[in-house]
Amino acid sequence: MAQLTDRAPFVQGGTTMHLRDRIKRFVLRFLPERLLQNLKKFHYARRLRQTNPVEEPDLVVLRHLVAPGHRVIDVGANVGLYTKFMAGLVGPWGKVYSIEPVPQTYEILSSNLEKLGLINVEAFNVAASAEDGFVQMQVPHYATGGENYYEARIVAEPAAGELRTVQVHARTLDSLFGPEDRIAFVKCDVEGHERSCLAGAAELLQTARPAWLIAVSSNPDQRDSSAAEVFALLAEHGYEPYWFDGRHLNRRRPGDRSVNYFFLTAVHLARLPAGLVQPSRPARRAA
Repeated sequence: MAQLTDRAPFVQGGTTMHLRDRIKRFVLRFLPERLLQNLKKFHYARRLRQTNPVEEPDLVVLRHLVAPGHRVIDVGANVGLYTKFMAGLVGPWGKVYSIEPVPQTYEILSSNLEKLGLINVEAFNVAASAEDGFVQMQVPHYATGGENYYEARIVAEPAAGELRTVQVHARTLDSLFGPEDRIAFVKCDVEGHERSCLAGAAELLQTARPAWLIAVSSNPDQRDSSAAEVFALLAEHGYEPYWFDGRHLNRRRPGDRSVNYFFLTAVHLARLPAGLVQPSRPARRAA
C-alpha cells in the first residue's frame, strides 16, 4: 500500500534533477541515527496533516465499509496513513487498533498519534503472526542508500550480510482481540506475511467476519504461491476478492493483477452504494 513519499523534480538549465532525492540520499547515509529519527517524526507528522485521501484510491472504498462507532485494525500501520483516515471515520465512539512491529517505525507512529491528537487509537508494538512468541525482521536498504524500515519483513533465517535484523514480539490477532471487540474491518500490509497473519485470526474470521483490505505480495494465479493460499483460506470463510480501479470495485478474475485486494462477504457488499461495484466480467484468458 502507498507510503508517504516526498518526491518532487527540480529543473535547472533544462536538466530535471530530483533534488529532494539527492538530499534524502545524503541524509539517510550520513545523519546520526537519533537526529534522523527526530527528523522523520517532524517530516511524517507534517505529511500526514497535508495528505489528501484521494492520494490513496482504496480509501474511497473504506468510506463505505468503516462507519462511526466501528472498531477496526490497521495491521502494518507504518507511520499511520490508514490509521489517521480510519480514526476520522470511526469517530470518538469508535476505535482503531494500530499494529506496527518495527520499533523505529512504531516510535514515529506513536509520535504522530500524539501530534495529531488521535485519542481513539490504541497502538501495539508487535507483529501479527500465526502464533505468539518472537520473530526476526530484516531491514532492507534503499537503492540510494540508508535503511528502509518501511519495507522491513519477517524472515525465517536472516540473510548474511550487513542488513539490520530486529527481534520483535509476535501476537496472533485472536490473542489480541475477542468477539466482544466486534472488529468490523482489517487493513493488512505485512510484506509477505499475510498467510501467517490470517492463520492467527481463525476466530476473528469465524465470529466477527470483518471486511479485509490486504496487500498481497505474490501472484494468486500461481497455485503454490502464498497469495493463492490467502485467497483459498478466505474463500473457505465466504469471502470474495475485489480490486479497486479508481472508479469501481471489480470482482477478481484469473489474470487480473493488483496488489491491494478487498475481501468481502455479501453483508459487506450490501453496504456499498449502487454503481461502485462493477458488474461481473468474463474471466481473462491466461497469456
